[in-house]
Amino acid sequence: MTFEKTMPIRLVVVLLTLAGIAGVSRDVLSLADEFAAAVLVGTHAGVVIFQICAATGAPVGRLTQGGQKVGALSAKGRQAAAVSAALLAVMIVFLLQKTSLNLSFISAEVLSYGLWFMVFFTFAGAILNGISKSLQECALWTPLLLLNAVLLMQLI
Repeated sequence: MTFEKTMPIRLVVVLLTLAGIAGVSRDVLSLADEFAAAVLVGTHAGVVIFQICAATGAPVGRLTQGGQKVGALSAKGRQAAAVSAALLAVMIVFLLQKTSLNLSFISAEVLSYGLWFMVFFTFAGAILNGISKSLQECALWTPLLLLNAVLLMQLI
């Protein structure tokens, strides 16, 4: 079967696994983990690009850091965006460990702590973006962060 034909099955397995009611084989679970990790790597890479744009002066103030700044961020805001981009890049390395790349320089214990940190960080971000006064920021980041949090729980 091709990937396209099995995609609906994989999505159902991910959802059932997240709900904790699937008694499926390890092969299927590893496919679900691979799918979750791949989506997470993609979304994190997109956010890294966004944060780099914010750090270099792109006019995205309404979409980040509370949404109160129209246009480019202040110098402090740009520094925060650069730190966020670096942190997200490190998170991508942790996510890649959960794929078939299996980076050997990250121990299982460090990976476990790192993934739990990512879950906390992601849920905190979803809450903070959910209460943002900027409707654009709330509409963009809250659903993305909630999706990422659910997918991260799949990997733990």
